[in-house]
Amino acid sequence: MLEKREQRNFQGVDIKKLHAKSMEFWRNQLFNIIPLTEYAYRGEHFTPRLGLQRKIFVSMAGNGNNVLIDLTFSAEITETGAVAGAIGAVLLFPVAVAVGAVSYFEYENDANNLMRAFWEYMTLVADSPDKNIVAPVLPTPEQQVAMTENRQQMEQSQSALYCSQCGAKLDRESKFCKYCGSKV
Repeated sequence: MLEKREQRNFQGVDIKKLHAKSMEFWRNQLFNIIPLTEYAYRGEHFTPRLGLQRKIFVSMAGNGNNVLIDLTFSAEITETGAVAGAIGAVLLFPVAVAVGAVSYFEYENDANNLMRAFWEYMTLVADSPDKNIVAPVLPTPEQQVAMTENRQQMEQSQSALYCSQCGAKLDRESKFCKYCGSKV
């Protein structure tokens, strides 16, 4: 379980505008937004492939033209994700431990990126209240995993060796083609 909480104060801005723009930001990140009170809401995003449940809680308090935004971000592996992790641990224990560590790092990195982008967007909105600033769209963890897998596949295919005589794919360590016998 990962949880991060931050608060920021914005001066000289309308709370209604910040509230609407903050909800727009999280909707663009594919969070399902659920209003709780006039200036508080929660949001959820589930990544089925990874079994990752991301949640946010945002509340705002205004005092004149000063607005305090309180943001809590959490991420946890659901039962689906835990089952997949347990199967991985049984089958590939040493790898599963390494994957778990990498996954937590990636979840924390995702949280940091989302929170940083949120605060940058809120600052832009507060600094330019008359402009219609569009909320950015960041890749979800599932999209990030897919991009990493695609990049790895491209790197592997680009680093592959092929026989100059018959065109067969060769292992890096090969000195001779296993299909036609030509020297590599």
